[in-house]
This record gives sequence, C-alpha cells and structure tokens, in this order.
Amino acid sequence: PTAFLLHRPRTYAGALTWCYEGCSGSGAGCETSCVRGVGMQTFKENLDNMSLVGRVCHEAKSFALASSCLAGATNYYFFATGKKVPESYCEQIKDVNLRRTCRR
Repeated sequence: PTAFLLHRPRTYAGALTWCYEGCSGSGAGCETSCVRGVGMQTFKENLDNMSLVGRVCHEAKSFALASSCLAGATNYYFFATGKKVPESYCEQIKDVNLRRTCRR
C-alpha cells in the first residue's frame, strides 16, 4: 500500500480497495498483510491522529481485517518506540471493538 499511497496521498480507503483487488484470488493472507500495511502507513503519516487510523481501519470489509489494519498501526508504534500505544491514543478510536483491540 505504500506505493499506492505515494501516488495517491491520503487515500487510505482507496488503499484498502487496492488491497482487495490486488489480492483477489491470492488468499486471505495477502489481504491481511496488505491491510496491515494500510494501517501502518496511515499511522506513520498521522502519528498524532489515532482517530483517523480507527476510521480507516473501521472501513475494512470485516472485523478481522479491521483488527489487522489496527495491528499494523500499533505494531509500527511499538517498533518505533519500544512501547505499547498509549491508552490516550486508543481512546481516540470511536469504534468500541477496535478501541478494545488497540488496548491489548
């Protein structure tokens, strides 16, 4: 999704669709990995806006993929800082189920 977003800045929902279309016929692992990348890139470009990350991930076509999207963001945060995402960031997510997922 990084290359997609490089040419279409901030079109995160479009990147999700790009994942689905590009992974069509390749299996669930492809979609999961790509959607995780969308979450990571969304967070990387909007470090102080977990609300946006939550909204983008909420648009995934299933809760499992939405969780993978969010995991991309939270894993990036952990990689960059060595810490879990602060609770205050998770509180920005409006979707209750994704907010719970963020806190794990």
